[in-house]
Amino acid sequence: LPSARRLSSKPAPHPFDSFLSGNSSVYVEDMYAAWKQAPESVHKSWQSVFSSMEAGALPGQTFVPPPSIRAGASLTSAAVPERSLAPAAATSSAVEHMKVMQLVQAYQTRGHNVCDLDPLGMYEADLDGTTPPDLEVANYGFTEADMDKEYDLGHLVGSGFLAQGRGPVKLRDIITRLREVYASKVGVEYMHIWDYEQTNWIRDKIETPHQVAFTEEERRLIMRNLARSDHFESFLAGKFSLAKRFGLEGCEVLIPGMEELINEAVSRGVENVVLGMAHRGRLNVLANVCRKPMEQIFA
Repeated sequence: LPSARRLSSKPAPHPFDSFLSGNSSVYVEDMYAAWKQAPESVHKSWQSVFSSMEAGALPGQTFVPPPSIRAGASLTSAAVPERSLAPAAATSSAVEHMKVMQLVQAYQTRGHNVCDLDPLGMYEADLDGTTPPDLEVANYGFTEADMDKEYDLGHLVGSGFLAQGRGPVKLRDIITRLREVYASKVGVEYMHIWDYEQTNWIRDKIETPHQVAFTEEERRLIMRNLARSDHFESFLAGKFSLAKRFGLEGCEVLIPGMEELINEAVSRGVENVVLGMAHRGRLNVLANVCRKPMEQIFA
């Protein structure tokens, strides 16, 4: 009986499991074999023990002490109440919650490994297209039948879209949100940060299901700033092809991003902005963010 041997190897067994010792292991195995062949051939107390073990009960939960034997009643006829499997069911639910939590942490830690960072497919040959096993739902024993089960992880996480107060969420919705946040077009890697408050702050910012909605005019403005940044780099590449330009190629989005950052800061009362930056992209920032006249830049 593997379960009996595992329990008997513990140095301090639960009082209710004191009968599971090395001296009685052969006897228990014989009883277990008899129970497997004919459950009614063993006493009801043993039936309770073996059925609980089969259901995955933990040590200390397998044995129900029999009631006091009434005068004149035999041990064989003494009724032992059927053991409730509620603790085993509760244990199973706790295990499932922990598996869901492990899946969430796997996406938070390694979701960036499966992000779509090459939408044009230009570098597909150089990218590893395999999915880490800990990001596979099947790796945790979940199937399609489990997708509509609800899990409340508020007591296990301190921030993010599953934090306290959200209530039960379907496994399907949890996986969908994790893929949207950690495995879409932008990779986020922050779980290596040791500061608990910092990680919670980042998690709240990226997991909260809120997307900035730009108006048509705002989108056009962003596009104009991006085009101006790109055209400036193209001009420098053609005009000064042999000079070290420290250009902004590949990161032209910095210009509309800085524009938005400064505009938002001004709307919140900021009066002065001091920029300190390295060489790369400095001319572009001077021309398209600081609006320094081109005549002075190329003088």
